[in-house]
Amino acid sequence: MTFSNKNKVIYLIAIPIIMGFIVYANSLNAPFQYDDHDTIMQNKDIRVISDIKSIFTHSLFRPILFFTFALNYHISGINPFSYHLFNIILHLINILLVFLISHTLFKTLSTGEDSHLHAFITSLLFAVHPIGTEAVTYISSRSSVLATFFFLSAFYIYLHTYHTAHKLKRIFLYSTTILLFFLGAGSKEIILTLPIIIIITDIFLLKLNLKETLKRIFTTHISFVIIIIIGIVLRIYFFLSYEKVGGTLPRSIYENLLTQSEVIIKYIRLLILPFGQNLIHNYPTVRSILNLYTILCIFTIFILIRYAVKNIYNKPVISFGILWFFITLLPSSSFIPFQEAMTEKHLYLPMFGFFLVVSYLTQFIIKTERLPKIYSKSIIALIFLVLSSLTIYRNYLWGDSIRLWEDIVKKSPDSWATHYAYADALRKQAENDIINSFKSYQLKDIGISQEYMNRYTRNLIKAIKHYIESALLRPAYTDAILNTGICFGMLFQITKSEKDLLESERFFKIVRELEPNNTKALNNLANLYLLTGKYDAAISLYNDVLKLDEKNVNALSNLAQIYLNITKDFTKAKDVLSKLLDIYKYYREFDKVKEIEETLYKIEHN
Repeated sequence: MTFSNKNKVIYLIAIPIIMGFIVYANSLNAPFQYDDHDTIMQNKDIRVISDIKSIFTHSLFRPILFFTFALNYHISGINPFSYHLFNIILHLINILLVFLISHTLFKTLSTGEDSHLHAFITSLLFAVHPIGTEAVTYISSRSSVLATFFFLSAFYIYLHTYHTAHKLKRIFLYSTTILLFFLGAGSKEIILTLPIIIIITDIFLLKLNLKETLKRIFTTHISFVIIIIIGIVLRIYFFLSYEKVGGTLPRSIYENLLTQSEVIIKYIRLLILPFGQNLIHNYPTVRSILNLYTILCIFTIFILIRYAVKNIYNKPVISFGILWFFITLLPSSSFIPFQEAMTEKHLYLPMFGFFLVVSYLTQFIIKTERLPKIYSKSIIALIFLVLSSLTIYRNYLWGDSIRLWEDIVKKSPDSWATHYAYADALRKQAENDIINSFKSYQLKDIGISQEYMNRYTRNLIKAIKHYIESALLRPAYTDAILNTGICFGMLFQITKSEKDLLESERFFKIVRELEPNNTKALNNLANLYLLTGKYDAAISLYNDVLKLDEKNVNALSNLAQIYLNITKDFTKAKDVLSKLLDIYKYYREFDKVKEIEETLYKIEHN
């Protein structure tokens, strides 16, 4: 079977793209998760798309990324559908780029035989492998997909410079590569490995020796060299400034190198056998090299890199794939100790190199004479079916916050963060359930109303359990204690049990004792007093909050309601509402601005 026929080539390009959409289609209605709350939902800087200054200064290293979020916000506000659709479209474009680059590489590095078939296999693996779900489905991980788009686009255009004799056209292509590199630099730091990949490609395709390579680096690629040096220096500076917790890094550079050696091997295992995927791997820090498994991991990495370097011209596709994998992993798996030692989104770009190697090796399965072709093709088809099913299942988990965090807690039971996030998901579901219960009751659907109420109670009890577990695992994190009190307060609203009331008050007071100036604890204790009719105590605590934080929205909002509806002190209500109005204008909460303006108008004209 040949692949010279134009229609067959179109099919080979279209199938991975179609499959990519199919396996991610069930993520379109997934809710915002985890960091999406701060990145998007509470991010005032992305709310006005014409305010380029706010968008670009929100994150000095990722202005292009946040511009895409601003674009989504302009289209659909905080409806996650358009955000997911944008991610999927980027993924589909990346699949196309993977096909085109793979075809070019197999054609130039190998014999050129079956280059379309190898490109098909590589791009289909890239399309449906479940390791890509964290980057594609998790909206806050868009940086990986977006930077990969710029990376692959720039690299594909650069590949054309080898086959262009016209000098002006070659300059144009090279300039476009640099432009895409800059755009990628505004998306995520992984783009800094592009020049290294370009230099490696020069060595493969131009067959350069060391002297010729150095000459090309400091002549043709000098602009890349300058940009990389500046980028690395700035990244390390800001990393040391912002990545510290409690004044110390999560791991020393030595410990991080040891830890990453094990993490890289686990990444490879997940690419081969994608079972046990997790949003929070909570990988333990390796403290000493005197560990057999760590030594084996380092040795394995050394052997793979040595094989790649040694076989640049004998096995160029395998060598290039291995080098691509390790080079593009450098920003996340080297000497810089990030808070999370292991995250699957870091594999989105590197996995292309891995799939190049896998695609090259599949020819030995397809062409083997020991198995009938129908069997070998069936095995490959079954592998793709399993991978697709696993991706659909991962997206099913991402489609519900409780479902996702329940899965994460089972896999990372010793992580305080997983218990906390799971409890948060349960509490937020309870908040929705009480609203839906009330709506059903108004519609005279008593049975449905009671079902919502029962789930409300169950979820709050379960949330309390996991908040306490989180607090036990990380006692210094008082938010878990605080939220335990909030859950007991929510239970009290329904049960009217004095026990729940006292427990809620007790947990708030524990936080207050540990952190006397904790405005969240003071606010929630005041809310509890407001709920139980202790208005003077509530007003006193809200004023204490405002002494610590004069722009505290919760305290101002509740004081306004007390002055408006309980004490009928409209002068004080007007003063508080005016402060709230300025705050909501600053945060661009335009619906609330309109509501407060209407309330102020009523006060002044009544």
